[in-house]
Amino acid sequence: MQPIPTTAAMRSRMHSTRFIGLAVLAAVSVIAPAHAQQFVQETTTRFPVQAEYTNQCTVVDIDNDGDLDIVWANGQGYSTQGTALAVRIYVNNGSGVFADETSTRATGITGWYRGVEAGDVDRDGDWDLILANDFNKRPQILINDGAGVFADQTTTRLPATTMSSARAQFGDVDNDGDLDLVFCNNGTSRFGSGQPQL
Repeated sequence: MQPIPTTAAMRSRMHSTRFIGLAVLAAVSVIAPAHAQQFVQETTTRFPVQAEYTNQCTVVDIDNDGDLDIVWANGQGYSTQGTALAVRIYVNNGSGVFADETSTRATGITGWYRGVEAGDVDRDGDWDLILANDFNKRPQILINDGAGVFADQTTTRLPATTMSSARAQFGDVDNDGDLDLVFCNNGTSRFGSGQPQL
């Protein structure tokens, strides 16, 4: 099958019937299989309307209910800084239908986000989030309360370092059993003097 011609796409199981679903960032689409090797467009019945500048998404069970939800990293402006946008949280109802619950799960959290990744930062068994922020801003770390509600704990958990980061990734860099962070930073000028940062 030929790849869908969009700038970014992710694939994941979206509900318990174990089908493969596609959420296409460029068009925000949900495609479900009608039967083997065929897909049906079901975006309007499964997904809220979204008209934002989305740069990346991650699929993760934020509320620990056994199905996969979607977190969107939104950020306006590329050559010049635009308006700060919300990190968007869409919660799965268990049947592959998503609701926008940003206002109650990530209240007031906005930025110029280029990437979002999930990891259990505080080792409490739920998924926390790291947000890569552009335009020489500080990355943000959001801690999950166990029920899928996030608090911004950047000031107490991250160094006071600003950067224009395009991506963040969790990993155990020093092999000590906890999560470290690597940021892809494009430097002080656009696409200039970029060095990955720990």
